[in-house]
Amino acid sequence: MKIHRHLASGLLAAAVALASSAPTQAQTIITNTFTFSFASGGASSAFNSTWIYWYNSPGGNAPILEDPTQDASNNPASGSLEVISPLAGSTQDVFFGTFASNVNNGYDFSVEANLVLYTNISFDIMVASNTPLSSSGNYGSIGVGVINSSYGYQQFSSVTIPATASNHWVHLVVPIDQTQNNLATIPGLAFAINSYGGYPNFTFTNWMDNISANSSPAPPPPPPTVFAPQIPTAGLNCIAVTPGQPNNRYQLATTNDPGYSFVGQSSVTYSWTIKSFPTNTLATFQQHFFIVNGAPGTYDQAADYNLADCIFVTVQQVSNGTAVCNFRYKTNEPGGNGMIFNTLSLTNAANTNLWPVEPVASLTNAPILGTWSLTFSHNTNVTITAPNGTTTNFIFDAASAALFADPCTLLLGAQPNSTNFYGDAVVYSNFSVAGNQAPFTDNFVADTAINTNYWFNLSSDTNGAVIVPSNALCWVAWSRPSPGYQLQGTTNLGTNAQWVSLASDLTILNNGKIDALVLSNDFPGAKAVYFDVVQRQFSQLQVLLPGETNAPNSATGRVGTPTPVSASVSEGAYTFTVLAVDAHWNPVPSSSDSIAITSTDGASALPNNASLVNGSKQFTIFFSTPGSQTITATDKTNTNIVSNTSSPVTVTQ
Repeated sequence: MKIHRHLASGLLAAAVALASSAPTQAQTIITNTFTFSFASGGASSAFNSTWIYWYNSPGGNAPILEDPTQDASNNPASGSLEVISPLAGSTQDVFFGTFASNVNNGYDFSVEANLVLYTNISFDIMVASNTPLSSSGNYGSIGVGVINSSYGYQQFSSVTIPATASNHWVHLVVPIDQTQNNLATIPGLAFAINSYGGYPNFTFTNWMDNISANSSPAPPPPPPTVFAPQIPTAGLNCIAVTPGQPNNRYQLATTNDPGYSFVGQSSVTYSWTIKSFPTNTLATFQQHFFIVNGAPGTYDQAADYNLADCIFVTVQQVSNGTAVCNFRYKTNEPGGNGMIFNTLSLTNAANTNLWPVEPVASLTNAPILGTWSLTFSHNTNVTITAPNGTTTNFIFDAASAALFADPCTLLLGAQPNSTNFYGDAVVYSNFSVAGNQAPFTDNFVADTAINTNYWFNLSSDTNGAVIVPSNALCWVAWSRPSPGYQLQGTTNLGTNAQWVSLASDLTILNNGKIDALVLSNDFPGAKAVYFDVVQRQFSQLQVLLPGETNAPNSATGRVGTPTPVSASVSEGAYTFTVLAVDAHWNPVPSSSDSIAITSTDGASALPNNASLVNGSKQFTIFFSTPGSQTITATDKTNTNIVSNTSSPVTVTQ
């Protein structure tokens, strides 16, 4: 099949730390410049704010104090943020402040900013006068970014703190990297100071003021660029989707099941089939398989660091194009990885911790692609088997093996380990475990989505672990920012071309672009397909009843016959869908407006007002009166959006 890309004229084509509490649902999205000026203990807008030391040193979600004696504008009614970073040794200080008003909850995410509409982050900074300069004649650099809605730190860039900041305020500006993911719902700004390069290797004190997210005065961004379609690989795709995060894990974890362990069984084999692997990654990009004690938490993507007990198996490419498989493990070491990467060296010749020398086993000169397996016989006899049948055997000490008794969790995925391999992927076609109490096999090529009977997505960025089904036609990508744009395709470019909206297919955020997966059944039997992106404007609502489906470019925007309902069954409960659509009834999956529901059945129990989620929301009404009834949806956020009344539905007694 030929696959064409086309832009038709007239169409616009971290480290993570645990939060002290769960975020509240966002009630407000701000789009204007927001400045933390620390006037009277708060921000310059109507919102107060809390700033906290987030993780590493000093970390612990401790509050950052405001200093009323220091202000960048010498305003006696205002102050600044006093940041004290104890950076002795190789560490970092990551801290953030939210736009929300709850001063007793540093993780109040009820106010978020749509940073797609912002240009930069600016701030004033002053360094304590007794601070020694670096060898470069400055005060090192400070990372500037955000805390995202998944409790992750996203850094846009870092900026050097000049020598002139000694006891004097300097103004610094960092552009917002609009190619990054998750920018539409950002709850706060974040900063990072580290001593990984050896400076500053002491307690570093500075003051910060007028921390501002600046909205853009410029016109909307230009139309996005549509890139050449790419042929997909069916299976579990673990893709390095997040720029600036080479240590992100893209992986699935097994659901909580007590029967996945090898402990106490005569012979248990874990096997996985690698269908595709990035080329020229030279012992960097890794495929990994973990067995961990218990169940990892929501923020335990880095199982090899966070968790106390971990078996860690990796497959990587080596210089001659073949693979090396390494078996590592650690025990009783939460929040560290010294044991799992322990080697004997001149500085560790004594090995005072009595840790095993890692990796404890390796298998080399094997092909990367094909089925790898890890077999535990009677707990301690371990065999690694490569796709070509070569093996290596070793003894796993009994005390360590016993720590992986049920319940345990299995993780399967990949990690790029370098900034050179963003967008690359490891693709799996199969995983199985046999001989244990809960054996299972998952054929990823036959799946259409992640099989939640076995797995959940435990990735640093969940865009990076997806199932590509066997009927996938191609990936089509376009650049960002592209607010409101959707993919469409057609099989011809004649005057009567019928464009098909493809918004419902799998879409991920991948390294500054949007990747949409197009399925072959979207264009059955086609010999050529042309793609475009078009910006749809939310102008009206649509009410779809059970039995109806959306039908863009038709008179009513819907087809089908509403399913009748009985007022005496389940109290007349009737669940329906409200969509945000454009003038031609195309869904616009971007609105979060609040919707109110009314009905011609005056005796019915109406649902409460609720917000759309990505332009869609299901509501339930309880009919009481037999006869022909209708439902009307009204936008309470924007009165310019046209209301919509449903097709009549028959209510019986």
